[in-house]
Amino acid sequence: MRILFFLLIVLNASLLIAQCKESDLKNLENLCASKLKTFEYSNTYLLPKKMFTYGGETIEFKKTFFKGTTYLITLPNSSEVSNKMVVDIFDDHHRKVASNHIKGHERYYSKIFFPCKATSNYFIKYSFSENKPSCGASVIGFSSDFLKQKQKK
Repeated sequence: MRILFFLLIVLNASLLIAQCKESDLKNLENLCASKLKTFEYSNTYLLPKKMFTYGGETIEFKKTFFKGTTYLITLPNSSEVSNKMVVDIFDDHHRKVASNHIKGHERYYSKIFFPCKATSNYFIKYSFSENKPSCGASVIGFSSDFLKQKQKK
């Protein structure tokens, strides 16, 4: 029964990504937030299709990440969708430091773990594999070594 329930959630998320009415973005956000597990909530990025029509094929957000903190960026599971959501993280010099897509292998992951080595502004760029505007959602969580040490005491 659990497997059937999980498959229905994945199928529903895949259909929402393909159709993606603005009213469905909240469901995508909830799906992404459920993947945070032990990470603390930080941000939500809702990406309606109309955002891409004004900004082109990619949307970029600036966010400060802090040294010693591991960030988790979650995306909807897009295994059933051909136009997959891509997220790339760039440092303040616009050098790519993480991605959910491995080029050449056509693998897309629904999570990125990013252990921050330097406090700085980072750029989170969202796009889609077929370079066609679509829509989706993403949730960012964090887990800091400081918080872990404090919890152990």
